[in-house]
Amino acid sequence: KRFFRTAWLNIRWPKIVTNTEVNHRTEAVPWSTRIRKSTWNWFGHVSRLPLDSPAQLALNHATRPNKRPRGRPVTTWISIMEKRFKDIGMSWQHAFAAAKDRTEWGHIISTVF
Repeated sequence: KRFFRTAWLNIRWPKIVTNTEVNHRTEAVPWSTRIRKSTWNWFGHVSRLPLDSPAQLALNHATRPNKRPRGRPVTTWISIMEKRFKDIGMSWQHAFAAAKDRTEWGHIISTVF
C-alpha cells in the first residue's frame, strides 16, 4: 500500500489525497460502482434461472404483495433494486422480462454504467 502510493502515484507523507483522486489517477472504477453493477448482474442471473429453482421461488415469494408490520419498511435487496429500476424509468416486471434476454440486459447495464 505504501509502495503503491510512493512509487506509482508519487504521493509523499504529508500530502493528503482523497480516494476520488486516487481512482482518477489510476483510472480505477470505484468500489461502489463495482458493487452496484454486480447487483444488476445478479438480478439478471436470478431472473434467468428456471422457475422451480430455489432462488427463483424465493424471489417470487418475496415480491408477492403482503401486509407488512408497523414501522419503517425493512431495506432489502429487492427494495433497493425496485428503487434503482424506478430511477431509470423501468418497472420490476419490465426489468424481469428484459433480463430474460442476455443481450438486452447487457445493453441496459451498459447504458446505466
